[in-house]
Amino acid sequence: MKTDKSGEWTISQIINAAASEDFSYLYVKRDSPILGRKAAGDLEVFQSRTVSQSQLDSFFSLQVPLPHRKVFDSQGYTRFMLITDKALRSRFDLIETTDGIAIISHILPDTPEDPECIGLGDAFGDFTATNGGLYFVCSKPRSGKSTALASLIAKTNSQTSKHILWVSEGTEFLFEQSTSFVSQLEVNVPDGAKLSPIILETWSPDVIATDMPLHGEFVEWLLRAAETGAKVFVCMQSPGTVYGLYTLVSRVDPDRRDDARHRLANVFERAVYIELIQGLNDIVPATEILVGIEPVRNLLREGKFEQVLDMIPAGSKYGMQTIEKSKSYLSKMELI
Repeated sequence: MKTDKSGEWTISQIINAAASEDFSYLYVKRDSPILGRKAAGDLEVFQSRTVSQSQLDSFFSLQVPLPHRKVFDSQGYTRFMLITDKALRSRFDLIETTDGIAIISHILPDTPEDPECIGLGDAFGDFTATNGGLYFVCSKPRSGKSTALASLIAKTNSQTSKHILWVSEGTEFLFEQSTSFVSQLEVNVPDGAKLSPIILETWSPDVIATDMPLHGEFVEWLLRAAETGAKVFVCMQSPGTVYGLYTLVSRVDPDRRDDARHRLANVFERAVYIELIQGLNDIVPATEILVGIEPVRNLLREGKFEQVLDMIPAGSKYGMQTIEKSKSYLSKMELI
């Protein structure tokens, strides 16, 4: 790795080196080994050499935008985007700790063009031909739900003429303007903070994609948007499609859950659960698919989520699929 004039690496050089070895995240702290994590992987040591205070000071003074330096000085935390010297896009979180500045860098992936390019075409169906309704993209942590959601929005962006609103807790994917117009709203707040629907009402989007923790008021705004014709994509951390639906309803205040369940049943279209598997040559996605046919919607209205789960194995003629069937297909195709 090349060094700067002082003989030390710069933080940007460290990021570039990590990207060349397919790392997605780096955790940098003074006098500590540099830790990293690859997609769907566990935390590991990227570099055993430690970062000095001068490296951190140089990064802070030369790379951190002035407005964010001021926020950091007043609050001890800030988040910003940078393009490094090899045109890599990275999102940085600066955190004031008892031992000084700590840096979390997320090396942002390229935005996928469509679900097909990441092996998910059959799972989603033709989203661009369907009007309105509520769609779920579910997975366990670090298992591809955000990438899958981005692929859907990229396809919608290139094949329809819509106003798309992407709401996320942290920017991970960037969308160039195509036949649609994409507004990206980053909500840089703690999990428990509330995003006011009053603000969102002013956007009047045709398509909404949300990749952030949800609360009751926000869930009701999403339901209302789907009821009035918007196509709404919800990214959920969940061990399955049905549990994703259950989790959405559970975010609403208890005295409003019956109403939320009925509203969900009226607008639910499709849910996909993604599980990443190490294949013979690459990581491949297995999928569980739930489709909002009328019997499924009736069970949702009644709150019979376990019976909804039982319908998936028998729903293949409607496009439903169990995770076991998906894995069997991947094995048959000699992908795993």
